[in-house]
Amino acid sequence: MALQTQGVSIRRMSTTVGSTGVFSTNTILWDSTSKQIKTSGVDSFIVAGFTSGMRIVSNSSNNSKIYTAAAVAATAITLYEPCVAQSSGITMTITGNKYEEIGSISGFNGPSGAANVIDITSITSTAKEKLVGLRDEGKLTLDLYLDTTSTALHRALKDDRANRTNRMFDIKFSNNSTVAGTQPLGINFDAYVTNFSITGSVDNAIKASITLEISSAIKWIEQVL
Repeated sequence: MALQTQGVSIRRMSTTVGSTGVFSTNTILWDSTSKQIKTSGVDSFIVAGFTSGMRIVSNSSNNSKIYTAAAVAATAITLYEPCVAQSSGITMTITGNKYEEIGSISGFNGPSGAANVIDITSITSTAKEKLVGLRDEGKLTLDLYLDTTSTALHRALKDDRANRTNRMFDIKFSNNSTVAGTQPLGINFDAYVTNFSITGSVDNAIKASITLEISSAIKWIEQVL
């Protein structure tokens, strides 16, 4: 079934105090059966700042995807997504980030990824020969109704453009379920704000167009039913 635009959530990594959790130790292990990140040490995931709903990244050699925390306890983070078993014993770092919805978005376009085509045809070729270059994940353009009072993220995006700050963003699609333990399809990426333009007219709301230049590979976050 086709996905609906209505209900899509486009979010930026939060920068408020307490929105990031970091845990780095040689006691971290990944349990594929229970879909958990565990620690056998005395340190606590809760004390380290992790909360449910955070997107989690890790330098684990087996688990390089983006994960989502379904629940957080002192010695275990339960994930929505499946993970690969990995034993403790080497120092691993996991980082959790909260995200905030940008809000008042009326439309979006992208990501618009592509790759260069490299022509390697020689004089002995009997047909065109080609290679594909590195993929460029392109841009994400947002159209929104400007609100700098109740929607703090609009001000934050303006400042990100001025400061040339690279941020993490994600898109949560609309194929969600009301059943506990499920989550919709999503994508995650890093981006710079390269354009923030404002338009207005008589008897109309002030609108803004924002361009996010994607600066990383896009990581898909699988739907969990």
